[in-house]
Amino acid sequence: MNKKFTSIQKLIYGLCALGALIIIIDFLSPGELKTEKIIDIQKEKENYNNAAGNYHYSYEVLTSSSRFSVSEEIAKKVKGNEEIEFATSFIFKEVNWYSIQENREKNIDSLRLASGLLVPLITLIILGFSFFRNKELSTLVFIVQLLLLADLIYLIL
Repeated sequence: MNKKFTSIQKLIYGLCALGALIIIIDFLSPGELKTEKIIDIQKEKENYNNAAGNYHYSYEVLTSSSRFSVSEEIAKKVKGNEEIEFATSFIFKEVNWYSIQENREKNIDSLRLASGLLVPLITLIILGFSFFRNKELSTLVFIVQLLLLADLIYLIL
């Protein structure tokens, strides 16, 4: 069914698209490059609280100015007083990527990838498809708008 968009709907679509673009640009920009000594690697047991009682471990690197999640592989490679290189985004001050000095391979946390690229990109695709094809996708559009809002709140806090 074809639909004409009202001015308010166009404004909301535009604001959502702008927010998604800002998040993507913040993620893709080089950011502020830092190299700091690792003070500590913290390992925390995360329980699933289900009938099976499963769990996994999460790892965080603690430096003099930052604290961020790292993969188990990186956490186990770090020995002693090594340095870690990482880039923080300009707008939201999130760690976009990190690398230990030993292998120079850039690693991206999966949550950062989802919040900085996947959610806004999916939002842009669905908003664009709905708007330019004049398709009635109000429920789907509402869901991605809520996801984008939750993502923005997560990034701000």
